[in-house]
Amino acid sequence: MTDIWDTPELKIATDYIKFEEPGDSVVGEVLDIRIHHWNDGTTSPQLLLLVDGEEKSLTAGQYQLKAKLAELRPQVGDTIRVVFDGIEKRAGGKTLKLFSLDVKRANGVASAAATATATPAPAAAPAAPAADPLAGLTEEQRAAVLALGKPIDNANPPF
Repeated sequence: MTDIWDTPELKIATDYIKFEEPGDSVVGEVLDIRIHHWNDGTTSPQLLLLVDGEEKSLTAGQYQLKAKLAELRPQVGDTIRVVFDGIEKRAGGKTLKLFSLDVKRANGVASAAATATATPAPAAAPAAPAADPLAGLTEEQRAAVLALGKPIDNANPPF
């Protein structure tokens, strides 16, 4: 039987993840998701992660990080990667920390955000020019079609 003090909700993570410099990142398995209560009464998601064999706590107090977590909705067992991209200066001297997040689901499927930020696929080769829809017609038939005054629609030829 597991001791109550081993319950993830009661564990105190002393190793907090901090993002101080652009490029700082963390990758870890989500062990638990909690609600962190701040002194002013607001709340933030707090994830207990297994990073390189150590439990670390990620508290999403920053607006963008909190919003992206809510969008991707990682679950226990998923692997998450968070990258601190930098700081955006805002009006009034305020700043906004910018983050990139990817979630690999426990079932091995990448999150939509991870797929959307992946390198785009190479562009498809241009389509070959369409065959002349009037090919095979006599000059008289060709003139009659052109006399209709409508553009030729290759998908729906007029004959």
